[in-house]
Amino acid sequence: PDVAMRAIDVAPGMGDFGLPSPRIIDPGNHANSVLWLRMQTLDGRRMPRLGSGRVHGDGLALLRAWIDGM
Repeated sequence: PDVAMRAIDVAPGMGDFGLPSPRIIDPGNHANSVLWLRMQTLDGRRMPRLGSGRVHGDGLALLRAWIDGM
């Protein structure tokens, strides 16, 4: 179940990207979702941190559609 992820509509514990009310996953709002923001950056806030040196555009678009469709 979605609630088992403990990520939907939950405040992040590690970094907020300067958002006023960030959520790990903010249903219907990818731009306020820290998970989506972490996946599109290549700096130290990147997710996943190891083994990833580029942004995967198709994966990012899929995640954006999923979040916005919630």
